[in-house]
Amino acid sequence: ISLETMATTASTLALLLCSYATLATPVAPQGLGNIAKPNVNRAPRKLSGISPRNRMSRLAPRVQREKVFGDKKDGVLRQEVAKIGGTAPMGEFWDPLGISNGKSGSELKRYREAEITHGRVAMLGAMGFMVQEQNRPLFNGIIEGPAIRHFERMNEAFPGFWIPVVAAIGNAELTRARKGWEDPRTGNLWKLKDSYTPGDMGFDPLGLYPAENEDAQVEIKNRELNNGRLAMLALAGFMAQELVTDDPIYTSAFERYVDQVQYIGK
Repeated sequence: ISLETMATTASTLALLLCSYATLATPVAPQGLGNIAKPNVNRAPRKLSGISPRNRMSRLAPRVQREKVFGDKKDGVLRQEVAKIGGTAPMGEFWDPLGISNGKSGSELKRYREAEITHGRVAMLGAMGFMVQEQNRPLFNGIIEGPAIRHFERMNEAFPGFWIPVVAAIGNAELTRARKGWEDPRTGNLWKLKDSYTPGDMGFDPLGLYPAENEDAQVEIKNRELNNGRLAMLALAGFMAQELVTDDPIYTSAFERYVDQVQYIGK
């Protein structure tokens, strides 16, 4: 595959990925002042002797206040999601395709959860491509060749291998769903819990997360997001290259380098 094709593919993927990853400027509600939240359980006052038109005008502020408080909660969610992920050189809120326009805070929170999860899987996948193809430390070295063919060869060499793998993936996804997602029986099928922070599974065996320093928390979250974004692009490039060349990453890259050196030498 040519370098021009790889560059075009990477640029397109980067544009789409960063559009999902970095959010538009959140809209914070203004002018709330000291308005108290209405007590919806309070019995309505009797408005006898008031015309229907005036009665509706007295009820209107109450309806408007409920709308304002709903917007306030949504604005807070948008701010919580948007304060992470906006880094140089793209800027704080880079969304050229306008994918975040019109989306609620809950939807943006779900997008961020998906981005973090896919980024983590991509980082493991990219590392697996390079390590297993080059050194073959697993399965006594009998699984070799381009990594995109390893699934087929694993199934041939160890037919029952995927049963515990699928079970482990299912257990991990169930744990994540129970921790972060609303109970679907309540009608909130695609909604994350308000108390849940995207990606926070409480798994930190090395104690790397700075629990007491908020600025350091933002920095380490940005690092994870950016490395996950890069890994998603890299993994897409790995798979595209191996589909075209049907050679491992290191082999095809080394041969291309040798060809270029020989061409320059001529």
